[in-house]
Amino acid sequence: MEHFNYKKDYKHLFSPSAQEPEIVQVPPLKYIMIDGQGNPEKKIEFREKLQLIYGLSNTIKIMMLMDKEAPYDFILAPYSCLWWADDMMAFAYPPRKDEWKWRIMMMQPEPVDTAILERAKQEFTLETNSPHIHQVRLETYEEDTCAQIMHIGPYDQEGAAIAKVHRFFYERGYALNGYHHEIYLGDPLGNRPGRSKSIIRQPIKKIIT
Repeated sequence: MEHFNYKKDYKHLFSPSAQEPEIVQVPPLKYIMIDGQGNPEKKIEFREKLQLIYGLSNTIKIMMLMDKEAPYDFILAPYSCLWWADDMMAFAYPPRKDEWKWRIMMMQPEPVDTAILERAKQEFTLETNSPHIHQVRLETYEEDTCAQIMHIGPYDQEGAAIAKVHRFFYERGYALNGYHHEIYLGDPLGNRPGRSKSIIRQPIKKIIT
């Protein structure tokens, strides 16, 4: 039986230091994903879509494991989010969270394709009739060169870690090159925020001088 474990196969991407930022090369990776907008703390849609992404990922895992011809097992990856806004000052203090845009994602192993996702949607629909299921898609996301750091603590206290990452790459001659990316290693719904761990990852590019 083939097996995929993101913790081992991509260990360098999921175990950064919480003290100092680092630069990593992120290969193209497959994700199932869904978009939305609004305050994630107040918008029911955010929780519904997060639960949907988890449910579909787990359905894909069971389907592939039960495949009699070519069983395949994998460890579910943590969920992550891309964050942006039409006016990026919406993230400044005080934040205008209703303007935030987000993309909830979960990494999938290479054998997962659109046909597998569509089968999983059909299976999942038999259990729950999510109004958002038609919005879920499978895409390969490319980040390439990134700066990242581990944040330990409540999600709403990530500001210092984000600022540290930005100083780190600006001082080394890099600039922003993509969406702010957060990978949540703890409780996916944030029920134990004091013990949360999240990876702050920012795609960057070298400034040509």
